[in-house]
Amino acid sequence: MKQEPTPEAYDKVTIRLHWLTAILVAVLWLMGRTTSFLPRGPLRVDIWSLHVLLGFVLTGVLLARITWRAAYGLRLYPAVLGIPHLLAMVTHQFLYLLLLVVVTLGLLNVFAHAFPLFKRD
Repeated sequence: MKQEPTPEAYDKVTIRLHWLTAILVAVLWLMGRTTSFLPRGPLRVDIWSLHVLLGFVLTGVLLARITWRAAYGLRLYPAVLGIPHLLAMVTHQFLYLLLLVVVTLGLLNVFAHAFPLFKRD
């Protein structure tokens, strides 16, 4: 019986979704940490609105990433076996959970406060 060769690299979709997630998380974190230093006014509202919109984009990307990995993504042969592999898997799943929690809390915050996108006074 012939065995399928184990892939040596992730597929392009998995790689692109990974980096898109990483970039969005970094940009959103930076926006969230620095926008409050701006004076109140239209620019600050616009940046917060962009932050909210990018949060929705991150939600979609994260759901697409999880769906892709579960259904179509390649599984690489582990570099090490045993406890280190188990710890790597648990850590990876924990990071997914943490991302889902942060995105969910952000969405709940937007909906709970009825955030007005790009509102001009």
